[in-house]
Amino acid sequence: MTEHSGNHIDKGSLPTPSSETRERLAATQADTDKLAVVQDYFLQSLSFPQMHDREHEVNKVSDKTYAWLLTDESNFPSWLEDRNEQIYWINGKPGCGKSTLMRFVSQQNFTMQRLKVWSGSRPLTTASYYFWTSGTQDQRSQAGLLRSLLHQLLTQHKELMPLSVPALWLSVWEMSTKDRIKHSVVWDLESLLLALRMFLGEAVKTMSVVFFVDGLDEFDGKHDQIITIFNDLVRDSGGFLKLCISSRSWPVFEHAYKTKPQFKLQDFTLPDITQFVSKTLSREHNLRAVARDLPKQYSELVSSLVQKADGVFLWASLAVKYLCKVSHNMSAPDTSKLEIHQYLKKVIKVAEKLPNELDDLFHWLVFLQGKDPAIVGKIAMLLKSREQVAEFTGDQTTAIISVWDIAIATMHIPTGNVLQLWIDDTESEIEQVPSSVIGQGVDLLQTTLDNTAPGLLVHHENPDADEEGGNEDLTSEQQLARRKMTYAHRTIKDWLDQTETQQKLAKAVREQSRSEGSNNQQTWLPHLANLGICQASRRLPILRPRKGRSINDIWPYIVLSLTHARMAEQELSKLEINDSSAMYQKYISYTTSINDLLTWYWRKSPGKLDDSWSRNSFGTYEERLRMIFNKPWLSICTRFGLKTYIKVQLLQLKTWQSRGETPLLSHAVEFLISRKSTIYPLSDPALVDMLLEWEFRTDEEYMFAKRRLTPWLYLLETLQQAERRGWIVESAQAPDRVRAWVEVCNLFVRSGADLNAYTVGWEKDPAIQARALLVMLKEKHDLVELMI
Repeated sequence: MTEHSGNHIDKGSLPTPSSETRERLAATQADTDKLAVVQDYFLQSLSFPQMHDREHEVNKVSDKTYAWLLTDESNFPSWLEDRNEQIYWINGKPGCGKSTLMRFVSQQNFTMQRLKVWSGSRPLTTASYYFWTSGTQDQRSQAGLLRSLLHQLLTQHKELMPLSVPALWLSVWEMSTKDRIKHSVVWDLESLLLALRMFLGEAVKTMSVVFFVDGLDEFDGKHDQIITIFNDLVRDSGGFLKLCISSRSWPVFEHAYKTKPQFKLQDFTLPDITQFVSKTLSREHNLRAVARDLPKQYSELVSSLVQKADGVFLWASLAVKYLCKVSHNMSAPDTSKLEIHQYLKKVIKVAEKLPNELDDLFHWLVFLQGKDPAIVGKIAMLLKSREQVAEFTGDQTTAIISVWDIAIATMHIPTGNVLQLWIDDTESEIEQVPSSVIGQGVDLLQTTLDNTAPGLLVHHENPDADEEGGNEDLTSEQQLARRKMTYAHRTIKDWLDQTETQQKLAKAVREQSRSEGSNNQQTWLPHLANLGICQASRRLPILRPRKGRSINDIWPYIVLSLTHARMAEQELSKLEINDSSAMYQKYISYTTSINDLLTWYWRKSPGKLDDSWSRNSFGTYEERLRMIFNKPWLSICTRFGLKTYIKVQLLQLKTWQSRGETPLLSHAVEFLISRKSTIYPLSDPALVDMLLEWEFRTDEEYMFAKRRLTPWLYLLETLQQAERRGWIVESAQAPDRVRAWVEVCNLFVRSGADLNAYTVGWEKDPAIQARALLVMLKEKHDLVELMI
């Protein structure tokens, strides 16, 4: 072990704090009340919303499954006890059940019992992680892995927390409660890896540690990098860290682990798949009669399906689900063996048509047997567009879409009830949807999915669902409606992402639109549909609507809605439709409704006529007391880049009367060059141009942070800050980004911005003339197109 006092990670040994640092850390252990608070603070900083989701979504199996795992043939039991081998690699085909097996072995008593043989008298500590390429960024990243492992380890061993993050611990310990609340720990990869290595540096002195990590192939990064990290941890832990990992049999993993104990899962799962197929088929009433009266022929059917599965559990699961549906829909045979035999022949004929390869099976189920491939296309587009919002904003919870969201967006709602008012009637009252109606809608959607894509799309518990309902008991219909919709397996998402699949699904959606009487080639737009979901979810909530005053509670909804709104504008612009079209009007209606709904949900302070949710979205309480507000809703829309919507609102206003507020033009250039750590988009030259055409002045004065500014001076300060922080150099890596911010500057200059004006100046960025600043930037960064 090496003593550690800085941020450098020594290779070949695990870092530990210096003796002086240990003494300072020890002094913090006396105050037990504060100790508990700081420990919770660190655990909270490491956690992320979907940390345990993937593990919970992986199928559980009975204890009798995987009996072969206990035999010497798999060599897994001997590895658990082996003091010389630290890494075990479970590999196999896509869909063969690696994640299910990893969850099984990580939770089994026999695993722990055998590991204790290896650990001996030392205490045993375990942690697990499940990469998930269909999940959020945290669920498929190295940062997510390290945060999750650290959270599990430090939850079990809080006494090692100070020794794992010594400098940070001492810094946070010295903070006042107020400062600690304001402070946010930034966990970059280096600090996370250092913390894990320091934890192990202390832990392996007295205990043995085991990691179970599933799905290395689903890691969204360089696979050789994650391999190196694990190898280094094992090498430096002195034989007291074991690592059980799983992945597909890709060359990068074959090369890394070819000499390690391992097995290919599909070589061992024949008895498990046989048992699964036989039991599942026999649960269907008609096939149960076949199993009872024609056991030999039934066994032959099972064997043929197991053979076609070729070790892939996913194939077996989808095939059996489809056959059960077909069997259920067929006329039941009478009790004669002849009738039952004829019935079985029909089932076998269907089974023989099932394609052997997974991708071919997906295609067959959706396009050849499915009754409504357009619904699959719509759901895939909805999921994809939510992922785009999550990636753009960095808010991974926005990627989650509920069963009820899908039911609304695809119009799988029962007729003759309140939901017929659901979106287009902007005058309808906010009303909780009855559980009976929710049940009808969800049942209708599930029936459609069963008939279109049986087993491809599933729903799971959503632990991150809004807590709007407080502690009220939810009905079974409400619980089901709040579950999140996702892909049953990573291979299904991969297939849906293929260009050919997307083209066929898009065609199915277009054909459905035409059959419904639409003349446009593409009248179903996923971001517009998601915007409709956002307003419908608040207008017709499944839980009792409640007013409140916490902007933090509604901020994720604001970000989701208005980011979808901006992306919906981009969808509409590609169609080149006029502003009188139904889709254009629907977009305007949806976006306006977001403000109306949030206004309804916002509980105003008594006596404050100008109190609103949009006003409270700006700054702290103290800052808002000094700020002037005119139309804060349009200010927010400007920040989110809603050019089309703002233009419509300005046309309705006809004139704009300034009240000394921060001008829309300043909001439009807030994120001119960089959008680090923000959910807002970069400045849009088209939006700036539109505002200038409306005669918003570049020299309009206003007060901000006790300084007198104008949009032009604010833009110049933004340029100064970007230059100081190196953002202009970074932007050069993306030529489109450079062209955009240069064009914004040129628009200001062409509109008469004063090149002789001086910035206000402060400690980090001294006052400078506009012309001098632009000349310096133009020459230093070779910005030929920048006007002066």
